[in-house]
Amino acid sequence: MNKSVLIIENSDSMQSFLQKAFDLIPDFTVCGKTNTDGDTINLIKQHNPDTIIFDIENSETGNLKILENITECYPEIPVLVFNSRSQQSASHTMQSLALGAKDYLTKPVNAELTENCEAFVRTQLAPKLGAIFNLNGAAANNPYKKEPEVRNLPPTSDNTHKKESEVRSLPPTSEKNLLRKLHFQPQIVVIGASLGGPEALTTLLALLPQSFPLPILTTLHMPAKFTSKFAERLNSKTKLQVEEGYENASVEPGKIWIAPGDYHMKIKANGPDISIHLNQGPLINSCRPAIDPLFESAVQCFGGHVLGVILTGTGFDGTEGCRNINDAGGYVLAQDERSSSSWSMPGNVVKKGYAHQVGSLEELSYWMARQASHNNIAQQNSLERN
Repeated sequence: MNKSVLIIENSDSMQSFLQKAFDLIPDFTVCGKTNTDGDTINLIKQHNPDTIIFDIENSETGNLKILENITECYPEIPVLVFNSRSQQSASHTMQSLALGAKDYLTKPVNAELTENCEAFVRTQLAPKLGAIFNLNGAAANNPYKKEPEVRNLPPTSDNTHKKESEVRSLPPTSEKNLLRKLHFQPQIVVIGASLGGPEALTTLLALLPQSFPLPILTTLHMPAKFTSKFAERLNSKTKLQVEEGYENASVEPGKIWIAPGDYHMKIKANGPDISIHLNQGPLINSCRPAIDPLFESAVQCFGGHVLGVILTGTGFDGTEGCRNINDAGGYVLAQDERSSSSWSMPGNVVKKGYAHQVGSLEELSYWMARQASHNNIAQQNSLERN
């Protein structure tokens, strides 16, 4: 299996850097290199690449228009945008994802250093290509691909819900999951995502109703400066208020918090008040921010009342956090393989037996809303009895 790559990059040094990077990856060949001033559509037609690396550095609107043209004309070709870590670049990256780019790569500070090239391949390029083309343990090679999924039927068009006896594809452990689901009363939602996460989170959270009553805290594997722009974009797409987390921020119902890049985000309780706390401690699971610290801190504050959601991503971050939620009596939802860019993170949680339901983003949002509404009803009944 040999995959061809078209590089559209304005800097000669970065073109050379990307060529060296692809030379380190078996079965990938650079079929052409050009800059954004070239006739990109004709080049794509000429080379018919399997993927495209596209430079949006220092773009005002021109490169974004070119990108939009590419994704409209060739939606089947995955595009990875290539950008720096500046604030302006972060904004362009978010716009690129909205225009249909599959994911993004961040440029090294020094393209001349061999170790930078090797690190770029190891931490960015190889994992993202692997996820896109189902390589290196992604969906095509997943040994758990044929395992039955624990899932409810999705909502019907008239928004009714079929009775629990009609649940499909239930494994032997589903009765225990069903009992937990019926008695579960969440007080907070925590979400973890990595590769493919920006698109998945946007889809998931945009489906939640404005009346969603629980706080939502999210850790997404993103560099510093990117998360603030992502929070701004997400705020414009959802019915709920979205903010990037900051020190001592009060965790409020019906609000979404995004962990800032390069900071682990946790929550702490001070009497009835819950607040956000950030730290730049060591990398966890090779990540900062990491998912596990957020999930574990939620369990410390809310015990068995945590609803955990693990979305698309490479690696194993979030597995331990989901174990803690499960052990404490909480509830875990996992994105299914079919809708994931990479099923490594959610797949590992399913394999370990920590997920109670597995489904598409549409199904996950529906289940989140139902669980939250169950808790509201339970609280109202408790107040009426008192």
